[in-house]
Amino acid sequence: MSHTLDMKTTMNDPEALTRALVAMGISRSAIELHKQGVPIETYDNKKVNAHVVVRKDWFNKNKDKITIGHNYAYSDLGFVQGADGSYVAKVDESNFDQTWVNKLGTHYNIEKAKIVLDEKKIKYTESVESGLPVIRATIPLKKQNRIVNRNIISFKS
Repeated sequence: MSHTLDMKTTMNDPEALTRALVAMGISRSAIELHKQGVPIETYDNKKVNAHVVVRKDWFNKNKDKITIGHNYAYSDLGFVQGADGSYVAKVDESNFDQTWVNKLGTHYNIEKAKIVLDEKKIKYTESVESGLPVIRATIPLKKQNRIVNRNIISFKS
């Protein structure tokens, strides 16, 4: 029998989480962001309010766009933001396992890095190596009054 699992994450940025969910195949328009938690449906009828939500109906209408554990979603996918700012994923164990959440975490890290680089107006390149996404940025550093380019970010998932 299925039930709702709480999976603690280190994710704490709603924009990076949204981008990561999109990278996982979820439509941007299906992702709800709420400052105050809103009720989500869980398989075992737990009363849960989540801050980032993808409704089960979206998964059931878009089976061709995303693979979930079973062919039918019985629960909404929700992320509850804790007091420390990080999200706890509220997932139906029959559809989203630790491997799925780990993959989401990898996409989150990539998207978070891109947000930081964009904010700092640092150019970067993206590629795929051995099937894994890679981000590289060259950042000018001052060294004895001259600019030295260093490849300081090389993020592999």
